[in-house]
Amino acid sequence: KLYIACLRLNGKSEKTIAQYFRTCKEFSFFINKSYLDISPYDIRLYLVMLGNRGYKNSSLENQRAYLSAFYKWLVKEEYLQKNPVDKVPTIKYLKKDRFPFTEVELDAMRQACKNVKQRAILEMLLYTGVRASELCNLNVDDIDLENRIAYVINGKGGKNRRVYFNHIVAKYYKEYLNTRRDSDNAAFVSKLKKRLTTSGLRSILKTIESRSGVSNVHPHRFRRTLATNLSERGMSL
Repeated sequence: KLYIACLRLNGKSEKTIAQYFRTCKEFSFFINKSYLDISPYDIRLYLVMLGNRGYKNSSLENQRAYLSAFYKWLVKEEYLQKNPVDKVPTIKYLKKDRFPFTEVELDAMRQACKNVKQRAILEMLLYTGVRASELCNLNVDDIDLENRIAYVINGKGGKNRRVYFNHIVAKYYKEYLNTRRDSDNAAFVSKLKKRLTTSGLRSILKTIESRSGVSNVHPHRFRRTLATNLSERGMSL
């Protein structure tokens, strides 16, 4: 519980904290002894058990990393002298190539949008690079159409930042606002006139994916596309 509290103080998201907590809890149930009496063998045994359950190597490496972070904290807080996970080697796995959208794919997705709301979401993701949760947490008041700036409040790591967009985003977002007949301050709302959720956003992108024939349409790929385009135009990493 103290570890979880420290993660919150360090600005970790609740989603990340939940992953750390789940791993530590399941590991504790499996080993059934004090965290302070753990050996590298115990950790290997736990990972083997997960592998037998069908966990992929990428997931096993995530589990190893979560436990390592917890034990690094225990060492830092002087509960332990050594991190037992240090003796458990990194689990190798084949990483998939992740490509940005091509211009042809972007054109196909634009044509697949059924309404101005979908088009506004697509352009906003593409030109601001915001994460799914960040887009859903945006308020109308956070978007400055005149100066083409959006203010991301409490983004990843609890940080605030400004993101910029072009006249295309401004055009479609303004058109979308003109179609709304609700009083919610959320930048984007669902069919029920409530704030759009991340699952609702992914459902919209799934619809665009199906209609356009473009595969792997998800929020982070728009972020990768923006980063690639900026890098190709000379912006430093």
